[in-house]
Parts: sequence; structure tokens; C-alpha cells
Amino acid sequence: MKGFYMHEKILHIIDNDSRGGAQKILYDLLKESDIINTKQILFVINSSEFKVFDELTINKNIQIYKWSKFGNLSIILTYPFLLTYLFFLSIKYNVKTFNVHLPNTTIILTPLFIMFKLFKKKIVVTIYSSKIQVSSFFYFFYIKFSSLYATSFISVLHDNREISQYTNKFHILPFWTNKPSNYNQYDLITNILKNNSTDCKLLSVARTSKDKLIDEYFDIFKILKKEQVKFEYVFVGYGELLDECRLTISKNNWNNIHFVGYLKDCESIYLNTDFFITTNLGKHISVTATNALRFGKLVISLNKSTQNKSIEFLNNIPGVNGFIISCKNNLSVVKAISKLNKNSRLKNYIEKRLKIINETEDANKSYFINRYYEILNQ
Repeated sequence: MKGFYMHEKILHIIDNDSRGGAQKILYDLLKESDIINTKQILFVINSSEFKVFDELTINKNIQIYKWSKFGNLSIILTYPFLLTYLFFLSIKYNVKTFNVHLPNTTIILTPLFIMFKLFKKKIVVTIYSSKIQVSSFFYFFYIKFSSLYATSFISVLHDNREISQYTNKFHILPFWTNKPSNYNQYDLITNILKNNSTDCKLLSVARTSKDKLIDEYFDIFKILKKEQVKFEYVFVGYGELLDECRLTISKNNWNNIHFVGYLKDCESIYLNTDFFITTNLGKHISVTATNALRFGKLVISLNKSTQNKSIEFLNNIPGVNGFIISCKNNLSVVKAISKLNKNSRLKNYIEKRLKIINETEDANKSYFINRYYEILNQ
């Protein structure tokens, strides 16, 4: 595929370089950028202590710039300088395409992007949040602002088809999606839920912050203990509440619950756990949940939507090569864990599905990256 795309310089702009899903996707895109023959520039507005993109500097086709506020001055005071600096970079590198990541960047840089549109520049907005996750007002505000200048939108989520009511310039490109398998045995899991089982290894991957509903995880821990489920729980992720979470675990003597912090590569943990637990609102499928499906895991998701059933199989999500069980409350999450675990029929099924996933993974990774850059260069 090398040399397939046009020789156009791409400027990616992102809010921060913390360890989140958006940063993970952008990092992987840039890391694999040798498949295209073009110069890429990354601009980070608020650089954090993690600097997840720094190791990409060894790639000669990638240039990284970071915006540092002057001392403790607010973004309001430094805003004109930020716009000027970005304008300077666009001139310096003769940028033809801008790829905008995360809502804050999309909104605060609107004046600059409207000006770029007048110069016939291509501006692609990548969306990482859905209307289910945020208020309808914010979502409308976010998309409408972007529509003033965006050439097109890319959504890396499965459930973002509702943006079509705001704009017709969007592409649904779920991150690292596997090809759907021929296996479709939802009746199998439905029957398994009628039987009890015990002992399991559980995994969650998320930032330890309030916006990731950390309190809900602790409610699940308590119910697992109360129901006397024998389990080991590994929680991967860093955030402002990590120390507080570890302290709570220590005070309660929950020796089987492990907050391990940030791990650069947690593939082995995915492979050695039984179920992936997530507490997203609505039926949103996160990047980490998609990764869990990619490793052949069954995802059990907390969804407190009033329209959700007690336990519901989300079997109508295009492109998903695995099972997602959506639970209305924490008790239903524990019920699903207890009844699905250690069932031989389920284990055999997942092993077959994992074999298919392993056979198609490289092809799908290549498809995602090539299709993403293809959209940028349309």
C-alpha cells in the first residue's frame, strides 16, 4: 500500500496526550503511518506528564508539536497565540488536511477552521463520544459547530449512526473491528443463564476517574462479595482516583481486587481473564470493549437506560464479532457473571470464535488504518 495515497501533509490536533481511548487510536494510526507516503504533524494542545506520543519522534515522517500555556495563564489569555501558532504550522508545512480529535479541540478552534475552509483545506473531525454518553444539547452543539467547517466526520464507535440527523458527511469506521463470524448462538448464552456457576477472572480497562463511573465498579465489587462469588478482578488504568481506589481496596481487605494502574501492553491480561466488565452509559461500545471482543472475551456492560431490559443481548451491532451483554443494574451484572462463568459449552464456543478472530486480525487492522487515511485524503 506504500505510495498509494496522495502526497498531502496531514495535521492531527488533539486536546491532550493522556492515556485515553482517543490517544490510543491516534497513536496506532501514526505508528502505522509508514503505509502512506506523506508527512504528518501532530499538535497536542495540553501536554500531560504521560507524553504517550513521544516515542513516535523516531519516525521521520512524523513531527510533534506541543502547546504550553505561559505559566499559569488561562487558555482565554493564550488563545490568540494558540490560533497564531497553528496558523503558522499550517503555512510552514503547507498542510492540506486537518484531522481534529476530541470535542474541546473541535469547539475552541472553530474560528481557525472556518478560515481554513475558506482556503479550501480539508477538515476531518473524528468523533469519540456518542449522544448516549453526553447530553443531547452538548452533542447537538458539538456536531453543529463542527458542521460549519468539517469536510467529513469519522466515528470510531458502533453506535453513532444518530449523527446522520445532524449531518450527512459522516463515515462509521469502528476501531479495529473484526469481520462478523458465522457463529450466531445467542440461544446458547440464553440457556446458560438459566444455570448457576462460580469462580472467575474479571477484567476492566478504563481511566480511574469520575467520568468513567468508578463508583459503579465498587458497587459491583460489593455485590460480588455479598453473593459470595469467588473471583479475581484486575482493573487496568490510571487517573486522578487511582490512589483513592487502592486505599479503599486496602481498607476493605479486598485482596482479590487489583488496581494495577497504566499498562502499556495488557494483551496477556485480556487473554487470561474470563469476562470484560464495563460501566458505560447506554449501549456505547468503548475502544477497550472492542479490544476485549477482539481477544474473544464476552463483554458484560452496565447500562442504566430506562429502555434497557434487566439482561439484554446486543446482537444487532454491525461488525461486532462477539457477544455484549447489557445489564440494567449492578445486581444483573453479577448475575450474568455468576451464571455464565465456567460453562463448558460457552468455553468451547468462545475458543472457536477466538480462532476466527486470530485468523482475521491482521487483515482487519490493515483495513482500519488504510480506510481511515483514505477518508482523510478523499
